[in-house]
Amino acid sequence: MAGAPMPEGRTVGEWMIFGDAQTGQLDKANERYKVAKGMVERCEARQGSR
Repeated sequence: MAGAPMPEGRTVGEWMIFGDAQTGQLDKANERYKVAKGMVERCEARQGSR
């Protein structure tokens, strides 16, 4: 997952917007990890119950 684009300027506001956007990207990536991990755990549980 690509990170947020770096700000072009050097103002505090632009860096705050970047930080917020980057955090949003990290939240998406973390959620995808949780979903994938859950899928693997369910598949492994099914394999173990056979």
